[in-house]
Amino acid sequence: MGVRTKSSNDTVVKKAGSAFFVVISILNTCMLPYGRRPLRESLLQPLWVLRGLDSTFFTDIAITLLVGIYYHGIDDLKPPSWILETRLVESQVFACLILLMIFAGLIVWRGEAQPSEFVPQQEDGSSKEHFLPPLLLPGRTTHSRMFPQKHSFAYSYFSVGVPVNFKGCAESMLSTNLELLPPNERRKGWFNVNAADYLYRGGPERGLEERLRCYLRGEGVPDEAWSFAYLVTAPKFLGYSFNPVSFWYIYDSSRKLTMMVLEVNNTFGERRLYLLKAEEKASDESVPDGFEAPAKATKFTNAWVKDFHVSPFNSRKGKYSLTAADPVAALKTGSKVLDNVVVLNSSKAHAKLVARVYSDGDHMDPTTMSTSQALRLLASWFWVGFLTFPRIIVQAYQLYFKRKMHVWFRPEVLASSIGRTHTSSEAILEAFFRAYLGSLVDNASAPLRLIYTPAGGLGESIIMMSKDVKDDDQVKELTLRVISPAFYTRFVHYSHTTEAFDRESLHTDPKNRTIVFENAENLPLLRSSSTSPSTTNSNLGKIDQYRWQLLQRLRSPPPATAYPDSDTTISDRASVQDIRKMPSSALDHFAISLLHDDGKYSDVVKAQILKNASVLLRVEETNLAAVYRDTVTKVFIADTYLLGFEGLLSVIDLVVRILLVVVWFKFFATGEIGQMKSKKGERAWAVFGWKLCAWVVQNGVHLWYSVKSA
Repeated sequence: MGVRTKSSNDTVVKKAGSAFFVVISILNTCMLPYGRRPLRESLLQPLWVLRGLDSTFFTDIAITLLVGIYYHGIDDLKPPSWILETRLVESQVFACLILLMIFAGLIVWRGEAQPSEFVPQQEDGSSKEHFLPPLLLPGRTTHSRMFPQKHSFAYSYFSVGVPVNFKGCAESMLSTNLELLPPNERRKGWFNVNAADYLYRGGPERGLEERLRCYLRGEGVPDEAWSFAYLVTAPKFLGYSFNPVSFWYIYDSSRKLTMMVLEVNNTFGERRLYLLKAEEKASDESVPDGFEAPAKATKFTNAWVKDFHVSPFNSRKGKYSLTAADPVAALKTGSKVLDNVVVLNSSKAHAKLVARVYSDGDHMDPTTMSTSQALRLLASWFWVGFLTFPRIIVQAYQLYFKRKMHVWFRPEVLASSIGRTHTSSEAILEAFFRAYLGSLVDNASAPLRLIYTPAGGLGESIIMMSKDVKDDDQVKELTLRVISPAFYTRFVHYSHTTEAFDRESLHTDPKNRTIVFENAENLPLLRSSSTSPSTTNSNLGKIDQYRWQLLQRLRSPPPATAYPDSDTTISDRASVQDIRKMPSSALDHFAISLLHDDGKYSDVVKAQILKNASVLLRVEETNLAAVYRDTVTKVFIADTYLLGFEGLLSVIDLVVRILLVVVWFKFFATGEIGQMKSKKGERAWAVFGWKLCAWVVQNGVHLWYSVKSA
C-alpha cells in the first residue's frame, strides 16, 4: 500500500487540535501567578502533549529538569505538603517492593549462572567435528616499522577462539551464535562473539558457520572442501570491540589446516577478506631476521598482494606474507595456540613492517575455569579491548609529529573490499536512489535487465527489469555495484544523473570510485523522467516551495576526492571553478512526485528506510518528499559548512535547545527581566504582551522543534 493522502477533514482536525493546545498554553501562562514554580510550570506546559514522543522529546525533558534544578533547586518539584503526608506510607511500601524484586532477580540470576556441564550444541546441517574447544587467549601484539623511519611498540592483547559450529554460552565467560538458540535460552557471557559482525555485512545467514559457508561458496570453495573452522578474534565486552584483524582457520576432514581467512578492518570501518590457501612447503623466509617465527611443525604460510588501505602511513602498494601457527597442532604440542606473524613488504621487496600477535602464557578453557580464575581474568583483561583504538591514535600521533612520516590519504575501497558501515542519511538516500533507479529502468529506451548491488549492509543484490518486456525481446544487461555508502550522499550533489555516474565511476581515478559498472555501454538506455520542475513545484505549498528553494541554493559540487584524477589534462585543477547553476536534480523531482505515487515506488522507499535507517516513520502518514528534502539539506549544510560532519548538526541543535532553556530560567523566570512588574494602571494589552513574550521564551524549545519540523 502506498502513502495515503490525508483527507481535508483529518488536516482540519489536526490543525484545530494544535490551535487548542497553543491557546490553552497561552492562557495557562497569562492566568497563573507568574514565576512561583518556574520548573514545575515548564514541565506542565500543554505543548509537551502537542509534540508527542518526537525524536528529541525525552532529551528536552532532561534538559529542562537539569537546567531548572541548577537555577532553582529541587524544591520547585516538591508537591504540596498534604500530598506528602497522605502518600508517605504508600511510598515506603512501594520502595520495599522494589527492593524485594531486585533481591529476587539476583537470586534467579545466580541460579542461571551456576556452573553446568559444557555440551556443544549443533545446528542441523552443521559440521559435526568439534576438536577445538572455546578458548580464552591472553596475549600480546608487537609492531616494528623498518623504514623509512624505525618505530616499534608492544601492547597486551586479548582474544578468544571459538569453533564456528559452537552455539551458546561456555559457563558465564564466552558466548557465540546466540541467534541460533531459542530466545529463552540466549544468555550472554562476559565476552561475546556476534556472528553478524563478521565477514560480509548484512545477509540472511545466521551463525558463524553458515556465514562462513556462504562466503567460501562465493569464493568458489565447495562445502566438501572443509569440515571444521575455528575463529580467533577480539570479543565484545559490554557490547564493544575493535578488531584490527580476525583469523579463520579452516580444516579438511583429515584435520589438516588447508585454508585461512584474514578479516582485516581499518579505523574507517572498511573491511577486506583475504582467502589464503596453505603453501605446500612452509618456510621461514617470509619472517625477517631477528624476528621469532612459529614452530615449524605448526606452520601455515602464504603471501598476497596488498590492495586495502589500513594505515595512513603506508600506501596501498606492496605485498603481505603470513606465517601462522596451527591451533590444533599447537594444542597437541603445548606451544602457543595463537602465534601469527604478518610482514608487509614494499613494492621493492624490502620488509617494511613486521606485526606479530601471540598468546602469552597459558590459554584458558572457560568450561573448566574456577570462579576465582574467572574473576582474575576479568579484572586483568576486560579493559584491553577499550584501549585498542586509543592506542592506535597514540601511535599515529608519534609517527606523524615525532617521526614526520608521510600521510597517504584514504582512497575509496576497491571492488574486492567492503565499504564502511552506512550512516542514517546514507541509508535514507539509498532508499530513494533504489526507487529512482527502478523508475529509470521502467522507462528505459530498450529492454533492459539491471542488477543493482547496494553498499554493504543495505540489502542484497536485486534484479530490475524494464516494463513490457516480451519473451522474444533481446534484453541488454547492466550491472551497478555501489562499493562505498558515500556514493549516496555524493550523488545528491549532482544535478544530472549522467554526470554523477561519470564522476563517481567512469571518468575518475580508480582510487576515488564509489560505484562500479559492468556493461557500461548500456548506461544511455536509462533516461530520466520528463517531469518538469514547474509541474512538480505546483504540487507544493508555499512553505514547502521555500524549503526546496533553500535546498537548491545549498546544492554545490560534492566534496573533493582524496586523489586528483590521473587522466585529467588540466595542470592546475585548484584554479578551475564550476560556474554552472545547480538546478534541482532529477532525484529531487522524483522525490516530490512520490507525494502522488500510487505505491509502486513509495513502498520501496518506506520498506528500505524502515529496514536500514535509524529513524522513526509513521507508515501511514509519512511525507516521503519531506524526509528526502530534510535529509539532503542536512547533507548539504554539513558538507558546505561543517567539513562533512553531520554529527555536528546534532551538537549545534543540542546547544541551541540548552540555550533556549537557560534563557528562560536564568533571565525570565527569576532574573532581572522576570522581576519586572506591570505598573499600576498599565494598559491591558501591554500586560498581555508581556505575558505573551514570557510564554514564547518559556516554550522556546517547543517552538524550535516546530520550526525544524515545519
